[in-house]
Amino acid sequence: MEWTFKQKGKSSTSTSASLSQLPLLVAIVFTIIFSGVASVTSATPLQYDIVVVGGSFSGPAAALAAARTNPGAKVLFVEPTDWVGGQATSQGVAAIDNAWHEPGASLMRTQPSLYYPADYLNFLNRLKNAPPSAPGTGFAPNGSCWVSREAFDPRTAVWVLDQMLAETTSITVMRMTVVKRVQTVPVSDDFGNALKITSLTLIQRTPKPG
Repeated sequence: MEWTFKQKGKSSTSTSASLSQLPLLVAIVFTIIFSGVASVTSATPLQYDIVVVGGSFSGPAAALAAARTNPGAKVLFVEPTDWVGGQATSQGVAAIDNAWHEPGASLMRTQPSLYYPADYLNFLNRLKNAPPSAPGTGFAPNGSCWVSREAFDPRTAVWVLDQMLAETTSITVMRMTVVKRVQTVPVSDDFGNALKITSLTLIQRTPKPG
């Protein structure tokens, strides 16, 4: 499916906060893949205030932060694959590098809330306390991974990220979706010139069952 998004309330890019802000209209075209040939099935216009493109490990964090700091905004989170989390999940690099030098090492162990972002701490706590019904094996026991204090099963990690996003009702997640077209208009103010995104066209692919 192909969507075209046009701005609804927030500017998706600007050089300063004083540049004008309008809602983003997103047009999405759904496609079904038949033997490698894409068939367009429908086109639907949608409106969002904030669009986050790319579901790497920082993508969910950006979407969650955007929703939290803009309570009335509609947030769209776009991921080209069917797993969010990037290297930490779909690529299997599920051992996060930790600081071994001071003062970072001590802060990490004794005052984690000062060292880590709140959403990452939430992610770790959910991993450590994942129910038996959760996919994967969860958080690795301390010391079982020599490169990191925080190793985990990628299957559990993507399940946790999905839960965190689903609990934030202002976030819409679109997997298997890519940006096809971007429309911009020039804007300027006392700080300089810039391009403001006014419309996005996205394509979401759904493979044929079987």
